[in-house]
Amino acid sequence: MLAEYENNIKSLTKTISDNISELESYTPDDPDSVVARINADLRSARAELTKFKSYTAGLGRADKDVALARYSNLNSVVTSQQRQLDAVVHKLNASSLGGGDRGSQYRDQVDEQNRMLDRSTDRLRS
Repeated sequence: MLAEYENNIKSLTKTISDNISELESYTPDDPDSVVARINADLRSARAELTKFKSYTAGLGRADKDVALARYSNLNSVVTSQQRQLDAVVHKLNASSLGGGDRGSQYRDQVDEQNRMLDRSTDRLRS
């Protein structure tokens, strides 16, 4: 059973890694959908980790120590991928402020706020 959980986690982390690489190498048409897929895979990997750790409770001492070491390694991979995803999302958000659809929305909002402030200032002066 542990091998099944481990294989599922490895498969998920491979998929997550591929999707993160896709985000890093180029910006897909819909990066939000790729991020959503990665987050779903991360949740699935964490669920498999929980099953993995729960299953170790019924093992003998020697087997349990080996299983917990494997759990620790798998958990560190998933945690690392979460951090990597967070960094990529931060990079995408920072770059989108300078251009692209999100950037233009942000600039439009700032421009509108500046116009409102200018009008308010003009009214206060008169």
